[in-house]
Amino acid sequence: MNKSSARDGNLSPLPLFRLIVPRAPYPNVFSHIAMPPLGALHVATAVQRHGRWDAEVIDELNWRIPVTRRRLRADPVADHRDLQSRRPAQVVGFYGGLTSTVPRLFELAKFYRSMGLRTVAGGAHVDALPDEALREGIDVVVHGEGEETIIEILEAWTDDHSIEKIKGISYLSSDDSVITTERRQPICNLDDLPIPDFGLLTEIRRRLAIAPFERTRGCNYRCEFCIVNDRFGPSRSASPERVAAELEVRVESGFRHFFCIDDNFTQGRRATLRLLSLMREIGKRRGVRLDFTVQVRSSVGRDEELMRAMWAAGVRVLCIGLESPIREELEGMKKRQTPEQIESEVRNLRRHGFMIHGMFIFGYPLEGAGADAKLTLRERADRYIDFIRRTAIDTIQVLKPVPIPGSRLAKRLMDQDRIIPLKLVGWDKYDGNFLTFLPDREISASELQKQANRIMRSFYHPFSFLKFPVLVFTTPVEILRMGFTRAARFARNRADRTQAAIKDGVERASALREGFREAGEEVSRVWRNARLRTLGSMVVTNWLKVGPHAKFLETLSKLQSPVKIGGDKTQG
Repeated sequence: MNKSSARDGNLSPLPLFRLIVPRAPYPNVFSHIAMPPLGALHVATAVQRHGRWDAEVIDELNWRIPVTRRRLRADPVADHRDLQSRRPAQVVGFYGGLTSTVPRLFELAKFYRSMGLRTVAGGAHVDALPDEALREGIDVVVHGEGEETIIEILEAWTDDHSIEKIKGISYLSSDDSVITTERRQPICNLDDLPIPDFGLLTEIRRRLAIAPFERTRGCNYRCEFCIVNDRFGPSRSASPERVAAELEVRVESGFRHFFCIDDNFTQGRRATLRLLSLMREIGKRRGVRLDFTVQVRSSVGRDEELMRAMWAAGVRVLCIGLESPIREELEGMKKRQTPEQIESEVRNLRRHGFMIHGMFIFGYPLEGAGADAKLTLRERADRYIDFIRRTAIDTIQVLKPVPIPGSRLAKRLMDQDRIIPLKLVGWDKYDGNFLTFLPDREISASELQKQANRIMRSFYHPFSFLKFPVLVFTTPVEILRMGFTRAARFARNRADRTQAAIKDGVERASALREGFREAGEEVSRVWRNARLRTLGSMVVTNWLKVGPHAKFLETLSKLQSPVKIGGDKTQG
C-alpha cells in the first residue's frame, strides 16, 4: 500500500500505530535543530515493514501543531485530540528516553488511554522506572531495544493473545502488581535492521536539515553518570557496508549534513577506518561535499591515522564529553582520563582542523575529599573557564550532573539521601540545566547553579554580536597575513605537504594555493564561531529570562547541604 495514504487521509484498511516523541517543557538548544528522532524511526519502520500495521511518528519538537496556541493553553492535549479525530490510531507508543519530557508523556498517555486506546512506552526513563509509567497511563513498558518487542506486542494485541510470554516487558497483572518478564537479549546483528524511513515522520514543521545515523549500540566504558553500558551492554556494531548503504540513501534524498548518534564514533578502530573510507568514496563518486559531525572521546587526538581518515571523509565537527578539567572529578566519574591528557588531545585535534564542541559537567558530587574538592565553587568555575580559553574550544555545553534514573550515580545519591524530592524539583528539571540533588558538603545548591550559568555566560556573552563589525574590517588583512605565512611554511616543510596530500587526496603543486586554502578555512571558522556564540547567547538569555530559572533559584536557596531531605524514593 501507499504508506502516505494512512497519514494523509486514513485510507488504509490497516490499523495505525502512532509513536510520539514528547516535547521538552521549555525551549532549549535542540529546539533549533531539525533532526529526525532516529530511535523512534527505527521502531516505527520495523512496524511498517512487518505489514500488519501502518506506522507514523509524531515528533513534537518538529510538529506542525494543528491547533492554535490559545486553544492549547486552555487544553494541553487539544493538539492530539484534533489529531486523533482526523486520523484515529489504535495503539499509541511513546519515546520515554528523556526524563525531562516524561511529564508530557504521562499527560498524553492518560489522554489516549481515556479514549480506550492501548499504550506502550520504551526508553531509558521508563526502562528504569516501569512501576511509575504503568501507573501513569502506560499499558506496557518495553525494556532495552524495541524493534523486535513492539512487533510481538502488536501481534498479541491484534490476535487477542496474552503478552505474558513476551520477553523484555513490564505490565500490571489483574491484581495490580507489576510483572516484569525475562530480559530480552540485545540485537546482535545490526545489519538485519531496516534503514529507518524518514517518510514516517508526520506533519513536520521544519524541513529536515541533518540526517542522523548510527553504527554502534552499547558502550565499552562505564562512566558513573551514564546508563548506556548498563542498559545495552558492550558495544555492538553494524558493518561499515551497512552504514554506508544507509548514507547512500540519505545522499540520494538530498542530505549533505550528517550526525552520528553513537556515543563514541571510533569504537572498533579497524571498522571505523573502513567506514571512513566508504564515506569518502560516497562523496567523491557523487561529486558532492558531505559534512559529518560525530561524538568521540578526546583520546582520538593521539591517533594520527584516524584523524587523517576522519578529515578526508568529511568529518569536521567533534562533540567530545570533556566533562571536567579537575582531576578528582574525572576520577569520581570513572572517566579514566586526566586533565593533562584531555588538554593535549584537544589541542592536537584542533591543530588538525577539527571544530570542537566541548561538553562539560559542573559540580560533580564527589565521594572523597580530594584537594580540588576543597576549592570554592567560584574557583572551580574559574578552572573550567581557563581550560576552555586555553584550548580554544569552538563551542561548549555546560550542564549540571543529572542522576538519571537507573544510573549508578542516581543509586549513590539515593543511598546518601541527596536526591531533591520530586515535589520540589520535578522530572521536567532533569535535563542538565537544573540541579536536582544536594551538592557536596558546605556547597550552596543555589550558588552551584549560578556558577554553572556563569561559565556559559562567559562563553556565550550577551555582546557576542559585536564581533561581526570587527570581523568585517579584519578579515581581508587576516586572510592575506595567514595565507602568505602558511604558504611559506608549506613550501619549506615537506611534512606539511604530505599532510595536505593525505587530507585532500591530491598532491598540491602550489604552496600559495595551499596556504590561502588553510587561511580561508581558519577565517571561516572564526566567522562560524562568532555566529554560533551569538545564537548561543540568545538561547542562554532566553532560558534565564523566560524559563523557570528564577523560581528554581528560590527553591534551591532553601536547600543547603548537608540537609537531610528524605522521603521521596521515586528513583528506587
